[in-house]
Amino acid sequence: MGSGSRWLLTVKVVAAVAALVAAVVIVVDRTGAPRLATAVVVGAGVAAAILAFVATAGAAIREYQSPRKAATVEDLRYAVRQLAFSIADTTMIDVRELGLAVYVVRPDWPVPWRRRLDRVVRERSVHRPSASQVVWRPGKGVIGRCVATGADVAQDVGADWAQWRASSQADWELDAPVDVKAGLTHAEFMSLQDRYHVVVATPVLDDSGRRTRVLGCLALDGPGGSYDDLAADDVMAAMAALAPTIGASCGDRSRLAGRREEALMGDTARTWVHHGGTLRTAEPLRSGTRGRRGVEILLKNLRSTGAEEWMIRSVEQSLNGQLPPKAVHRQAG
Repeated sequence: MGSGSRWLLTVKVVAAVAALVAAVVIVVDRTGAPRLATAVVVGAGVAAAILAFVATAGAAIREYQSPRKAATVEDLRYAVRQLAFSIADTTMIDVRELGLAVYVVRPDWPVPWRRRLDRVVRERSVHRPSASQVVWRPGKGVIGRCVATGADVAQDVGADWAQWRASSQADWELDAPVDVKAGLTHAEFMSLQDRYHVVVATPVLDDSGRRTRVLGCLALDGPGGSYDDLAADDVMAAMAALAPTIGASCGDRSRLAGRREEALMGDTARTWVHHGGTLRTAEPLRSGTRGRRGVEILLKNLRSTGAEEWMIRSVEQSLNGQLPPKAVHRQAG
């Protein structure tokens, strides 16, 4: 359940409680035992009405947005699925051993200035019985570091965590290196250590404004021993090529409204890349430049499966613009 859903659920429960309190106050006031001040009665009624309005309006808005949200998620799921097959073709790793997910940065209601990472799409061929209960935030874990730095991050977490598997809470908090802990509590680490081995993440950036903004990230996880394959140029380039498509689908639509039309017009001259915390204009890719093969395989899969034209054009632009140098943080195991 996302933070928005939890917030709406909280409002509904509070509204129900307020309505109950208002009803009790009115009954007690009508019976006159004991007599309550008019301000208390009016206040309870107004509070119940406001909360009921918020809950009802919120439900109506969510109902209106639901079909559009479902279509967006389906677009993302399709694109991520094709990326999974492309990575499997590139690395020869069984697609059933790969997992891909899209995370977006959202306010953590009811504390809106705090940010959390909500997973909006998950693509994995092998079913995992239960999802992790970790609340991901910028700076926490591989995906959190990716969002916090706005750069590609890859880590062989299975190797890095190996010596800490039997650690106590004190050992973890006092002795584990900061890069290994990555903001995780000991309880969170214990719940994750058998789930992940190699994790790679690339940021989803919005460069349509004056400043680059990180919308979220695209994360990939694979089996033990696959670090060199999954952190390779071809895989990282394919993930980076799909990131603008993800941004156009789940980003701030008021700022990204023209992204699809821009892709359809083939406006490669305005392709920008993130490099060292600054923005620079993209340059044409030359044959043999790192990562080209991974993007070409992704394009082939998108075309053969009937992807929408705007999605294909968006990925094609990465072949006409220089992908940024890798900014991969690896902790040796």
